[in-house]
Amino acid sequence: MSNKNIVFFIITTCFTLLITLIVGEICIRLFVTPHVIPAPPPPSNFNPYRSNDYIVNMRPYSYFHIPESRYSQKLALYSNEYSINSMGFRGNNFTTKPSGNKQRLAVIGDSIVEGHGVQPEQTFTYHLQNKLAESDWEVINLGVQGASPLYFAANLERYLYLNPDAVLLMIHENDLYEDELREKSYFSLPVLENRETLYSGGTLHSWYEKSRLFSFLKATQQQLSRTPLEKIIESNSQIPGRADEDQKSSQQKSSFVVPSSKIDKRWEMSQKYLTYVIETLQSRDIDLLVTSLCTVTLAFHKVQEYTTHCSNVEIGVKQWADQHSVPYLSLIPSMKKALWEHKNTDVLIFNDYHPTPMAHRMLADELYPFVLNRLTGGITPEPVSE
Repeated sequence: MSNKNIVFFIITTCFTLLITLIVGEICIRLFVTPHVIPAPPPPSNFNPYRSNDYIVNMRPYSYFHIPESRYSQKLALYSNEYSINSMGFRGNNFTTKPSGNKQRLAVIGDSIVEGHGVQPEQTFTYHLQNKLAESDWEVINLGVQGASPLYFAANLERYLYLNPDAVLLMIHENDLYEDELREKSYFSLPVLENRETLYSGGTLHSWYEKSRLFSFLKATQQQLSRTPLEKIIESNSQIPGRADEDQKSSQQKSSFVVPSSKIDKRWEMSQKYLTYVIETLQSRDIDLLVTSLCTVTLAFHKVQEYTTHCSNVEIGVKQWADQHSVPYLSLIPSMKKALWEHKNTDVLIFNDYHPTPMAHRMLADELYPFVLNRLTGGITPEPVSE
């Protein structure tokens, strides 16, 4: 083949490829509904136990707040504003790295960590930040309502983007049941096409990120393939009808309570996600601390099912932590003590059973020496008054 023919072939091929990409981009924009992060709805007030229009359900994160959302959770006894930052977490925007020479502790958990029923400055993470300030540690709150071990594993990418030096993970009494519900719906969720907007303040900067064709092809590849985590989710989700069987066979008073006959299987399911988390963090030399808490089951301690469930969760978390040499602190004894010494409504929000501001301060007081000892190697600074 002559040099002219080679040049002609290269030019023709490049031109054909360019036309194909342009036509593909046009067709995708015209005929394919994009699965992207929507614009936040207008601010409003709503019952926190109803559907939250400011949260979207998409793989690979399972669900997340729409960045820059503003809303208020309102019940008879409280109304709390939620200001969602550019990464989909409650509170102000985060820097990707801690300031100055400080180290960063990321706290992950469900609505208790997020601060359901209280203001951000009343959460235990806020108090913990104040206590750790003199130790050159900063605390960021990455709690999200409804989060559980599956959610923690699915959102590791988002946590790691913020470069934590250590992670404090809270397990709550309803996490096992939340995991199962998320597993059942996970693969029916659309794949988020513009994941980059969760990391760039809502703006796509590079040309290929702005391309709908590129995003569509990437999402299609993710839809057809399975990540190591998704293989775990898929395996767990194939265990038939566990929640339905529980509801039919048990006379339990709350859907999240796991009967003792099934707790081992449920815990085996959820600890796979925790193991995925610890292995990922260890590969990056990030320390993990774990704590556990019960609230509803302690408020109704005379109900044997509740007492047994809380105890089973505590035992499961402790055994997993011991197995993986993870520092563990149970907050359950402290919560029991608080409920014994105070009125229930002083400790837990009436008919809601999330911690009150007083209880959040108590949780911070209990966590502080545990966290400080693990993060600083036992070097204790002068006490910090709040």
